[in-house]
Amino acid sequence: MQGPEQPTEMSAVSLRGRDGRTALLAFSSVTTLTTWEAAARPVPVTAADAARSARAEGAAALLLDVAGPVPFAVLSPDLDGLAAGHLLMPARGGYAWVPAAPGVVS
Repeated sequence: MQGPEQPTEMSAVSLRGRDGRTALLAFSSVTTLTTWEAAARPVPVTAADAARSARAEGAAALLLDVAGPVPFAVLSPDLDGLAAGHLLMPARGGYAWVPAAPGVVS
């Protein structure tokens, strides 16, 4: 018989670039997380929550899958659109951030 669950501590990990800006790390899957750090334990969050956490930590970017296979940085103003829960949609000549419909999780 096991005792009560022990409290766990969740932390956000950030990196500082050569230019001094920081990025909060995020991962698209358990595989990309454990490629970066085998002992890491995943905590699922929405993209909007990850972006809001990056902003709350004062980060300039959200860095997705830092260990690959395809690292990707979300910078301002895209980080702000993502943090607001908006969706990136095709628009004339490119893309635009559009507010999500009620009930849609970004």
